[in-house]
Amino acid sequence: MVPNPPAPGADPRRETLSESGWTAYSGAGRFPIDERGRSMMEIERRFLCRQVSPGAFEHAERRSIIRQGYLTVSDPAVRIRQQDDAFLLAVKSGEGLVRREVEFPVEPAVAHELMAIAGDRQVEKVRWRLGRWEIDVFRGKLEGLLIAEVELQSEDEPLPEPPPGITLVREITGERRFTNQCLAQLSAAEAARLVREVAGERA
Repeated sequence: MVPNPPAPGADPRRETLSESGWTAYSGAGRFPIDERGRSMMEIERRFLCRQVSPGAFEHAERRSIIRQGYLTVSDPAVRIRQQDDAFLLAVKSGEGLVRREVEFPVEPAVAHELMAIAGDRQVEKVRWRLGRWEIDVFRGKLEGLLIAEVELQSEDEPLPEPPPGITLVREITGERRFTNQCLAQLSAAEAARLVREVAGERA
């Protein structure tokens, strides 16, 4: 079914698409469409960071093991993600602070097939939830890379205070080479060079 367009004068950033049509929402963030998927405008800032306290993750609200495979190498980014026991297929469009994302759960068998199609274009990481912040601690070829992310309610919202034990090094929101899609495409040698470069910035 082709959905009805947004109402005249409606802000297109405040519309979610469902099978039955366009449904308005208020504010930024993630909103359910139905049991199969959701659409969102993501307002997010990203930073290289370092862990300055051994106990920085002791009081994390959540710890997730994530593996992501990428089916495209440019915009839009088409991603299959395994997060703990859940499997999600997502399409992200845009660059920088504001991006559009549509995400749907998929069956494990389908997810494994898509991950195989992604091949070596994958990243692995542990994600720690600390208040409004998420800290990604990368594994595998990107071992040693830490990226902090925070979703905002608006583009001009002041940056929340980083969690205790985490120091922000440099903002990378607009740097495409630090998107997960680009990180996934790095060879082992390229990834090692990037990790050494970032370690130099953190020193």
